Amino acid sequence: AAGQLYWAASDGRVDDVRRLLDQGAPPDEPYVVPRRLLRGARVLTRVLGCVTGQQGGSTAPIRAAIYGHTDIVRLLLDHGANTELANNVSSS
Repeated sequence: AAGQLYWAASDGRVDDVRRLLDQGAPPDEPYVVPRRLLRGARVLTRVLGCVTGQQGGSTAPIRAAIYGHTDIVRLLLDHGANTELANNVSSS
């Protein structure tokens, strides 16, 4: 569910974010891109703001904020997202 919420927040799909939260998805669970999807692409890892195989990847609120989806950020915060989390490149 973290991956679905992460990408929905990144893409600005507020209805999907709301549905996932209503289904119990944690609003700020770190999403770590699976190594099999990266195929060794270090540049992609940097762009996504997370490192494969490690905890502390980026979160849905961080991604929504990066892309200016303030309605989604507000929705995630209303569902209890932690404002003190940072990803592993120190974005918060």
